[in-house]
Amino acid sequence: MVDFGEFFSSQNLHSGSLSTIIKIAIGVIVLVVFISLLSKWGAGHSKRHSHAVVVQARNFVQKAAKMSVRAKQDTNTLFSLIDTTYGLAYANAARNILPAKEINNIENIDLEELIIFLEDKQNDLVKQLGVDCPTVRPDSEYAVYSNYLA
Repeated sequence: MVDFGEFFSSQNLHSGSLSTIIKIAIGVIVLVVFISLLSKWGAGHSKRHSHAVVVQARNFVQKAAKMSVRAKQDTNTLFSLIDTTYGLAYANAARNILPAKEINNIENIDLEELIIFLEDKQNDLVKQLGVDCPTVRPDSEYAVYSNYLA
């Protein structure tokens, strides 16, 4: 066992053991920094999710993308609006299950961009539906708040 009293005695401080103390201090500092980096590295990993959660999120994203494609292909405004709304619901459900960043890594699709596209398309389709079928528009002030009017 090392007697630290010997290291700090005035005789040993002048005889070269000061360099030994400095080496020990640097070693302790390096060890503390190394342990700190390891703990941060371990905490930085994303939380593991169960296979069922990942599969469900993947299914919702795939359905949202499918509905997005169907909405683009529909010539009927009402059917396109229905498909867009379903796609938006699936995309939001996937985002509620897993963060968008993790979904981007799993499915290689930008979920936030898909949601923005679907929301914009939905707003445009609601306006178009109001033009195509004026009888479905709400009266006066409600038409403004429900995107039926531009």
